[in-house]
Amino acid sequence: MTIRSMLFTVTALLMAFSCGNDTSGPSESIPIYFPMETGDYWTWDYSSIEDREGTQNDSTELGERTWLVEGIVDHDGGFSLYQITLTDSIVTFFNSIPVDTLLSETTEYYRLENSEVRYYYSLSDTTSWLLLDLPLALGKSWNDVENAEYTVLSMDTTLALPYGTADGCAWVQSDYGISLLPTYDNWYYEPGIGTVKRVYHQENDVSYYLSTWQLTSSSRL
Repeated sequence: MTIRSMLFTVTALLMAFSCGNDTSGPSESIPIYFPMETGDYWTWDYSSIEDREGTQNDSTELGERTWLVEGIVDHDGGFSLYQITLTDSIVTFFNSIPVDTLLSETTEYYRLENSEVRYYYSLSDTTSWLLLDLPLALGKSWNDVENAEYTVLSMDTTLALPYGTADGCAWVQSDYGISLLPTYDNWYYEPGIGTVKRVYHQENDVSYYLSTWQLTSSSRL
């Protein structure tokens, strides 16, 4: 075998290994905005405020949310999903007085591929939510199954967060297209770390709701 043919063979093998549709995670050749491996965890501080005009039911919530990656499981459709245990501990305040504590634990499933990140409710669910259409690029947009429109508003956002400064974040906003109560969900992803902040906002002339998640710790930090 000549040197030229040897180089061609090696190149072909490298291309074959790099172009597979690996459901365990996006390719290392692009920034990974949704990294995930068994044992990974993320913890966010949570806060919300709700106000309705003409009432005295102003309420706030404070708490914590944790994701723990339990492992990889098989969907009924024959592909792999990451199984996550989501744990919430949230205290509700009414006029600054604590009135209730919510402790909950749920299971979520995520499909990670080179071209997208999808969320599933269950291992048999045929419906999924397209969270990220990869690769991300400024101005890129897509729709999920509920027809919410996602748009990449920035590829280089810097945030001051409880764990420190998050640089080079992608900012993705989803618009639910609700005319009576405009609703926007803002997600901030730091390469190599994942979701570092989320801001959910609803507002019209008589109602206001804002909730915020900010990353405090993670196995990825």
